[in-house]
Amino acid sequence: ATFRMHKSDYHKPPYELAEWRHTLTLRDCENMTVEGLTLADSGGDGIYLGTGSKGATNRNITIRNVVCDGNNRQGISVITAENLLIEDCLFSNTGGTAPEAGIDFEPNRPEERLVNCVLRNCRSENNAGHAYHFYLGQMHEESPPVSIRFENCISKGCQRYSTYVGIDDRNGQRTVRGSIEYVGCRFDGDKGAGVYIRGNEADG
Repeated sequence: ATFRMHKSDYHKPPYELAEWRHTLTLRDCENMTVEGLTLADSGGDGIYLGTGSKGATNRNITIRNVVCDGNNRQGISVITAENLLIEDCLFSNTGGTAPEAGIDFEPNRPEERLVNCVLRNCRSENNAGHAYHFYLGQMHEESPPVSIRFENCISKGCQRYSTYVGIDDRNGQRTVRGSIEYVGCRFDGDKGAGVYIRGNEADG
């Protein structure tokens, strides 16, 4: 099935400019699988994994064989998740509102979680921003340690970095701890660095 919106309409009146018109939003979800969908031409993200009431995270989520194509802000935004598997997915042709990434991991609050998140056999192609984007500046050393693993992922033709990892805390506190692993990945033909890391402390 295809969920298709009308991105070009949202860039002109009578619509107000915004970045929240997502195709699919998950908040405080648990034990859920999204499989076999094409999510296209949204006014925001293809998929947004956000925070539920009282800061609740998403747990035990599988996203498999999904195509996020031509979305306005990101293919997928991960704000908070624990035990997340994204497998055999394509994030392509994102463009319209920054950061314009294939996928973006970007918690809004220090207590949010990026725990046991795995991307396996995914492709990020021809996006206006980074292929794989991390902005962890809202987290600090008392935040839950991040644990993210990329397995056999590919990027190609993106207009910024293949992987951007921004870690420095916005409020001058020590940075979040944890690990981001790349195993068997290929970053090919993007405009910037293969892996760009900003603000990590030596013992981070």
